[in-house]
Amino acid sequence: MKRKILMITCGGTIAKTYSESEAVLENVKPMVEKIVDQLRLPNVQVSYNHLMHKDSLDMDDKDRNAVVQCIKEAMRHSHLDGIIVIQGTDTLPNTGEAIYDAFPNAKLPIVLTGAMKPFVIQGSDALQNIAESIFSIHFLNSGTHVVMHGNICHLPGVTKNRSTLTFENSEEKRQKAELKNGIHKKWLAGFNQYNKDKSLSC
Repeated sequence: MKRKILMITCGGTIAKTYSESEAVLENVKPMVEKIVDQLRLPNVQVSYNHLMHKDSLDMDDKDRNAVVQCIKEAMRHSHLDGIIVIQGTDTLPNTGEAIYDAFPNAKLPIVLTGAMKPFVIQGSDALQNIAESIFSIHFLNSGTHVVMHGNICHLPGVTKNRSTLTFENSEEKRQKAELKNGIHKKWLAGFNQYNKDKSLSC
């Protein structure tokens, strides 16, 4: 049976192409299908949702919420083995945190990836990162992760190391995020109990 993977594309460096008329790299169309076509994946079925074509620095909370809603809809209507979100690396951790906050107990792996160089430029890490992300779906059981450069970082608490140009886990950020999530869960449990007690007293 083929593993079913949904790829949600948001743009980013990985998808930038050269505009001859403007003499600049632009983010105007998805490139991930061309990347996947270079891989031999007889046991994988990939579907795509080209959500937006943005530089990650131009993404805001509204865009990140759109990613979350897209994942929510995919989980509701599709039998998937995993989801891969592809976007620019500058705010990739921000999107990862938004996804983790929305799905702290995700039942399937949600992987974020991108590239430091556009796919169309020689020496790009795009093909490697897409291949690694697809492969990681086979052995990651659940949760939200960043997969790039032969490494897996688990949300929450992932940061971009601008010296090494890759991602790493920050224990300090992870502890803060888990504390925040724990406080939210306690508040929600208390709120639900209050409503339950209130309804019983009516």
